[in-house]
Amino acid sequence: MKHQEHYITILLSLDDPDLHSTHTLTIDHLASLLHCTTRNVKWIIRKLQEEGYIHWQSGRGRGHHSTLTILHSLEHVLSVYFEQLLTQGKLQEAAQWLQHPQLPHTYVQRLQYRLEQQFGLHIEHHGSQTLDVLRINQSRILESLDPAFVFTAFESHLIGQICSLLITYQAESQTFIPQLAHYWESDDTDQCWTFYLRKGVRFHHGRILTAEDVKYTWERLRDLDSPAFWQFTHVHSVVIHNDYTISFYLHRSDPFFLNYISSLCMSILPHDHDMADRGRQLVGTGAFRLTASSENHIVLDAFDAYFEGRSLLDRVDIYFVTADYQADRRYQLFRQNKATDYTDPAQVNYKVIGCNFIMFNFCKEGIQHDSTFRQVIHMLLDRPLLTEQCSKYWLKPAYSLFPWKSKQTHAPTYSLEQARQYLQQTDYQGQPLKLNYLNRAENHAVCKWLQDRARSIGLILTLCPRDSFASKAVMQEADLFMGQEMLEENIVWGLLNFFSNRSTYVRQLLNPAQLKELDQLLVPFVATPLPDYSQHVEKIEQFLHTSFLFIPVYHSNQKLLFDPSFQGLYPDAFGWINLSKLWIKPTLSPKD
Repeated sequence: MKHQEHYITILLSLDDPDLHSTHTLTIDHLASLLHCTTRNVKWIIRKLQEEGYIHWQSGRGRGHHSTLTILHSLEHVLSVYFEQLLTQGKLQEAAQWLQHPQLPHTYVQRLQYRLEQQFGLHIEHHGSQTLDVLRINQSRILESLDPAFVFTAFESHLIGQICSLLITYQAESQTFIPQLAHYWESDDTDQCWTFYLRKGVRFHHGRILTAEDVKYTWERLRDLDSPAFWQFTHVHSVVIHNDYTISFYLHRSDPFFLNYISSLCMSILPHDHDMADRGRQLVGTGAFRLTASSENHIVLDAFDAYFEGRSLLDRVDIYFVTADYQADRRYQLFRQNKATDYTDPAQVNYKVIGCNFIMFNFCKEGIQHDSTFRQVIHMLLDRPLLTEQCSKYWLKPAYSLFPWKSKQTHAPTYSLEQARQYLQQTDYQGQPLKLNYLNRAENHAVCKWLQDRARSIGLILTLCPRDSFASKAVMQEADLFMGQEMLEENIVWGLLNFFSNRSTYVRQLLNPAQLKELDQLLVPFVATPLPDYSQHVEKIEQFLHTSFLFIPVYHSNQKLLFDPSFQGLYPDAFGWINLSKLWIKPTLSPKD
């Protein structure tokens, strides 16, 4: 395969790499192109000749050019090589070829279609056994799968497939329902909460769940100083009564406690298993068990002993392939490695509760501390114009975290001249400012749009796409951030977590005085079991918006496209489906 790679690289460097055409080249040029020594180039040329790819005529004398004649078409060799990469599961390498600047557009389209065919739901036959296998692509690196430190939506979704909670929140009824705990109760003061566990629940490594695992999960959050432990600082002790009964004792009354217990960080983990390498060896009691994990690929197999019933899917393969795909998520069906040809797929639209926003780094010195400067950024963000000019991403103007509030807002727009006049009132001296954002096509398009608008008034923004914001150094280096917050189905808890979890942009970017004022506004959230959170949100957003500490930019409207044979496609608040409920409705033959 390496010879094919060299051959394709050489042909893509030529102006007209037609079959049987002859090109004048030098050994030094090829050495530079293939990043090797001249000695290795001569060996490569000999191998390409032996395998019939080229005819090579060496130039006579020092400094004379040689000629290379093409004996196999670029299209044929590239297609064969690409198929070999796909067969071997080297999807990341295949995707990188699609981004080659000299690759003709027609080739890109054809090869990208073949790459996309690797994903979706496949029916695999292994002897007499038939397996339903879902292959998913994520066009970014895998973050932590440790419930104590998880921060991103996709990783949260995966943990929810691998692990289980004591109880879960049901958005439709706005109540809590049993999961690992079949019953729970509190005393009259809401200072003691007791949970009664199901019997016979097995972890993926075979052991039965007990109350000791629940206590261990809570202690682990405390001992690791998890960013999510803010929810449990008022717990003074956890008492095991027997293998299936456990109580949490609090310093104060807390009718909101069930919201904390049902948060993802309390995914119950076995006390006898060391979860190393950021959760890459995660063991839970969920519908799927993690059976393989690498930087570019993880495998989830159905857990036959799952206490709520075995998954209808047999396996989920997740690849982390960096490529520029559409924002909609496609769940296609493949039979015998051939795509079902449906031109009008079924579709589920869903609106993300939350928004993409701009925040400023108040933990470093700079012009961003000037509220007038922050107002300039706000004035540049003409949301209707932005969403019109970036229409391919299905964006909607945002003036709040909540789409329904943004829809009711009639905000003024400002001209570039007005923004320029405000900029002149600041101490800005033309210095470049770093704008960090996650490296996704949608984010890049919006930040590039803002950069162009800023440049037109003399404000220089340097775009800094990042694969991750997990590093504190990455967070500290930037002046501005484009971030995204998607709230969970439990909206009240999601808001509290966004404003209280120290991993969020809010806690990392605001200064201590700003955080103190924010924390005071958060107190009423937990005053009653079901607070009317809207009035409190109004006060918090007013605090953040008035001083331009947090500037909403746009809401994402996303959709799922899937083969009509799929059943059980119910997206959660993040647009991800519960994999344990997904199944294929077979096409039945009519009776004779």
